[in-house]
This record gives sequence, C-alpha cells and structure tokens, in this order.
Amino acid sequence: MTDFIKIGFVGKAIGLKGYFRVNFITDCLENIKDLKNIFLQKTGKEMSSFEIEDVRIDKPDVIKLNGINNRNEVENIRGQYLYISKSGYNEKCRNLYIREELPGCKIFYNNEERGEVVHITNFGASDIVEVKATNGEIVNLPFINEVFLEINIPEKKIKVDYFDDYL
Repeated sequence: MTDFIKIGFVGKAIGLKGYFRVNFITDCLENIKDLKNIFLQKTGKEMSSFEIEDVRIDKPDVIKLNGINNRNEVENIRGQYLYISKSGYNEKCRNLYIREELPGCKIFYNNEERGEVVHITNFGASDIVEVKATNGEIVNLPFINEVFLEINIPEKKIKVDYFDDYL
C-alpha cells in the first residue's frame, strides 16, 4: 500500500450510466482529470485498477470509470476506497502523502523532542495533527506552514514552531 495514496471513497450513483459521487478526502484535485487510472479497494481486499472515462470536479464531484456502466454496478462498489499511484501525483500535492506518513513521527520544538504524531484529521480549513506530548497530554496542531517548519519523513522527525502555544 505504500505506493498508493487514498484520495476518497465511492459515494452514491448519479444517473443511470455508471457515474458516481466521490467523497474526496483531499483538497489537492488539480491533476485528477489528467490521471488515466484509479484503484479501488474494499477493506482487506486486493486493489482493482479502472480506467477513468470522465471526471467532473464540481459540487458534487463525479467520476465515471470504464467497466462501471449502470447504477447497479455503482452500488456494488459503493463505499470502496479510491487510491491513486504516488507516481501519478505532482509535487504540488506532496503534502497529501506526507499526511499519511506523519503518524509515528517525533515532534521537535527548539531542538527538544516534545511528542509524537498520533493522528491527522481534516476539519475543512486545515488538517489538525494530533500529537501525544511527552508529558502525556494530547496537543492539536494545525497542519500549516507557520507551525510545521520542516518535515523529514525518512528520519521520522518534524520541527515545529509555536508548540507551547497549543498546550
């Protein structure tokens, strides 16, 4: 799964021809229209690749996949997670898969370890990074450039600013 990025899940059918609503879990949709394939996975099952026939990024966001041709076929995949290949995403969207790799990273403030990332939640305006501080408290940090100064995924280290302001 490390070669894939979860981008959302299949929602309800739209119309009769196999279009369906997509519930995206990312704001980085610039190049979704340029992708050729998308991958579906039910929990605990293998990935299935589908060619993208049509994408409408609007309200609601809608996709049509080759091989999904009617409402009944959409109902069979409803709720499945949608993934794309990491190689299919551009550098502008790097933060998308950084988010998935943050849990387990150590948080450093003023060169002192202050906690570990536990979870990330999207609250619309920005993602919130839940950190278990070394004193046992849970600290919620906004995932913004002003707070997250440097992210080093290979070393599992993150340098932040304003940590004490959120205690």
